[in-house]
Amino acid sequence: MTQLATPARTRATDGPARRRLRMLQVVILAVGLTIGARLIWLQTAQAPVYAAKAQRVQTDVVTVPAARGSIVDRDGRILAGNRTSLQVAVQPPLDDATLQRLSELAGTPRGRILARTLVCGQQGAEPGTCYRGEPGEPVPVLTDLAIPRALAIRDADLPGVIVQQAAVRDYPSQANAAQLLGYLSDGQGRSGLEAQYDQALRGTPGQARRTLNREGGSATDEVEPALEGQTLVTTLDVDTQVVAERALREAVATARDAGYRATGGSVVVMDVRTGAIRALASYPTYDPNIWTRGLTDAQFASLTDEKGGRPLVFRPTQALMPPASTFKPLTTVAAEEAGFPLDGTYDCPSSVVVGGQVFRNYESRAYGPVSLARALSVSCDTVFYRLGYKMWKRDGALVGEGAQEHVVRTARGFGLGSATGVDLPGEAAGSVPDRAQVLAEYDQRRDDFCQRAEQGYPEEPDRGRARLLKAYARDYCRSGYEYKAGDAMNTAIGQGRTLVTPLQMAAAYAAIANGGTLVTPHLGARLQGTDETDIEPGSRGVAPADLKTLAYVRRALATTTVDGTASGAFLGFPLAEIPVAAKTGTAEVAGKQSTSWFASFAPADNPQYVVIVNVDQGGLGAATSGPVARAVYEELFGISP
Repeated sequence: MTQLATPARTRATDGPARRRLRMLQVVILAVGLTIGARLIWLQTAQAPVYAAKAQRVQTDVVTVPAARGSIVDRDGRILAGNRTSLQVAVQPPLDDATLQRLSELAGTPRGRILARTLVCGQQGAEPGTCYRGEPGEPVPVLTDLAIPRALAIRDADLPGVIVQQAAVRDYPSQANAAQLLGYLSDGQGRSGLEAQYDQALRGTPGQARRTLNREGGSATDEVEPALEGQTLVTTLDVDTQVVAERALREAVATARDAGYRATGGSVVVMDVRTGAIRALASYPTYDPNIWTRGLTDAQFASLTDEKGGRPLVFRPTQALMPPASTFKPLTTVAAEEAGFPLDGTYDCPSSVVVGGQVFRNYESRAYGPVSLARALSVSCDTVFYRLGYKMWKRDGALVGEGAQEHVVRTARGFGLGSATGVDLPGEAAGSVPDRAQVLAEYDQRRDDFCQRAEQGYPEEPDRGRARLLKAYARDYCRSGYEYKAGDAMNTAIGQGRTLVTPLQMAAAYAAIANGGTLVTPHLGARLQGTDETDIEPGSRGVAPADLKTLAYVRRALATTTVDGTASGAFLGFPLAEIPVAAKTGTAEVAGKQSTSWFASFAPADNPQYVVIVNVDQGGLGAATSGPVARAVYEELFGISP
């Protein structure tokens, strides 16, 4: 009986237990299914993702820099190349003790080292000093180290500090060409040809991959070689560049000896037929190797110092100034278009008076009745003042309705007032403002003019210049809404508001020399490497000038070196074999000494080269700039001085 009672109690107590067991089985089954599904998902849909992650963990990738391409002259002579040096790189962040020790061993302030480790864009990073490379890679903080210092740093075995060999830019040529070639920062071109052709010069970096086994040892090494940069073959001629730089430097020194400030200057030498530049010199300049060694704050300050002439400025393409009398050939073309005969006779008095204002010939010299050709040769201002005045009257004088503006249109048609398109970054455009632009500028600045007319320029340290500026402001405030005869007359002789670069003048004179074609100045000839690519500059069209007029101007300019204003500079030069066409200029800027200009091309009867020279505050065009042009022609045509 007892045995019969026991099963009855079991059924009563097993009911909840069985339910709990079933619930547990359901939970286990659900968890199992979830885990299984997750495994399937990870092994199928997410397999590539995790495989890549695993690969990254096991593979160490290092970028292999490409050798930068050289820059050479037209004959293959190296202007910028590479050499091997010792470099210190660090893996940021450095602890204070390491930074201090590295500073002591390198002889470099710790702040300067620290600044180099900041990635550009990071808080506290300074442009020009910060690191522009890839984050995560060792940062080069000291370059081109002397061997003893490099060995001392290596032997100190500082944590996170690496001493290694690296390629640095080298400038082995006798030519300076610092601004022209440009400079590098963290392996990237920042100015000049280095920046313009950076992509081709830089090449393609390679990669070195080290794959580790599970124990962390080396399993395999793979190297994807870098593709070195292409060589840039330029149109430059090293010999001509050297002569241009030396002659310009000597001209500045001579001008200073004569009492001029001679704050800077430039030389442009270009093929009039193609626009190929043979030389571009800029003064003052600097040693291009300072970028390789790392620029100090003091060096950067000197490169941008106004009193030192701002050596970083590349004057052939970035300096703007009035062209002065070198502009007169374009006024001649404009006058012919406006109906003034080339074979006419024009009076050249010592001065002319318009609206009560006296416009004087340079040094108040009178030449009497002359042809336009003679007016160009002796640079008679009063002839061109009068032409400007008469064209202004034909344009409606103060009213100016339907103005033809022959001078402005001609100048613009020869490329002045706009960039030439030279293959260099940072080219200035300049300006040749017409009547509408002059009046618009007045509308924008009227309040400022009138305020200055009352308050003057107390911040101007030169009191004479301050009085002159105040007088201008008073005049503009009173009647600046008018485009006066004086505005047009000054434009006709290359003064006033017209601003040009020396390279623009070279392109304009090339058009005069070659019969009107507007060439594009250029330095790149071709890129050489795994393949070769010719660099062909685009066309800029044709200048708006009659061929007969251009021939007339060429013949007129050829007399300047014979019995005109440039005859002294070319005394003894074999002009019978190599006739030189030229125009001198002496630009006047308020508060400054005269700027010397010399624009020329040769041979005058079969032009090949244009040579433009200018020296800021350098005095007369013929006396200061003329000898520079002569030295360049002697080099170009193999003439012994």
